[in-house]
Amino acid sequence: MVKAFTAFTASSKASEDEQSDTEHDDDEDVGFGDATGLFETYEVGEAEAVCSVILPVYLRCCTHTLNLVVTTDSEHALNDACYKKLYRQSMAKATSVWNMTSRSTKATDIVGHRFSVPCVTRWNSSCDSVKKLISVDDKKLSEVSKAIGMPPAFLREYLMVMAPVAAALNILQGEQQCALGYVLPTISTLKKNSTALI
Repeated sequence: MVKAFTAFTASSKASEDEQSDTEHDDDEDVGFGDATGLFETYEVGEAEAVCSVILPVYLRCCTHTLNLVVTTDSEHALNDACYKKLYRQSMAKATSVWNMTSRSTKATDIVGHRFSVPCVTRWNSSCDSVKKLISVDDKKLSEVSKAIGMPPAFLREYLMVMAPVAAALNILQGEQQCALGYVLPTISTLKKNSTALI
């Protein structure tokens, strides 16, 4: 570690020859100290005087929080018996199609592509899978599975409600073009789009 700092400083590039001569001596100069002082506990007032490093306030991941809110609210919607029956029937039939196309190459050839099966760890996977399922022709789907008696109107409404949330999650979970400044505009746009559906 010490060699890395001495090798990449501005003054060391001018004297590369001197470093090659003293390279073996650097190993002997490294010293070890007692680290128990780092783990001492202090009273509240003493810690501020001893430690000048101040960590920022912990901010929760806004994408994860938004996903938890949506997941919790969608689970509360299952308290309605009519919605619960329609949701479970539609998703069971959709799951049978997703599983069949992911396991059978013949079914994949008929439909034209393989569906991605929704997963709990991928936040938008159910919305993306329903979107792909609705985009396929009904005749092709009926060839793949005889269980296609699912009401397409329910899945279209489900997609209409969940699409703004999926778009917001995609924006907020971006790695290269996402910063704290994206949170408020994304949430306000999501709120505006969600209230427009009501």
